Amino acid sequence: MKMCKVMQVKKVVAYQPCPHCNSERTSRHSRRRKVVRHINKDGPVRLMLVYSYHRCLACKRFYAPPEIYKAADIRLSASRELIDVARLSYVELGKSFAKTCRYMREVWHLDVPPTTLHDWIMG
Repeated sequence: MKMCKVMQVKKVVAYQPCPHCNSERTSRHSRRRKVVRHINKDGPVRLMLVYSYHRCLACKRFYAPPEIYKAADIRLSASRELIDVARLSYVELGKSFAKTCRYMREVWHLDVPPTTLHDWIMG
C-alpha cells in the first residue's frame, strides 16, 4: 500500500460576524486542527487543516469560519475533491459500492470501506 503524505494547510481568516445572530462581538476561542483525506495529482494525501474557533459574545455560541466547511467536510474527514471523485466514480461504475471501492483502491491507492463511501455519496 502506498504511504500518504501529510500536508499542513493554515487557514488565516479575519474575524467574521457570528453566522447564528450576525453579531460583530466575537472573540477567538481556540485553534483547532483536523486531518482530512484528500486527492491531488500525485495521489492520496492527508491535509492538516489549522483553523480558529470563535465564540460569539452576544449569543454565546461557538463556530468555525465558513471557509473551512467549503474546503472540507469536517464531519466526514474528507476533502470536497475526494468526495466528488467518489460520487463521479459511483455514477460511472453503475452505482455499485463494491466496484467503486475497488476502483478507489486500484487507481487512487485509497482503502475506503463501503460504509464510508455510502456516507460520502448519500450524505
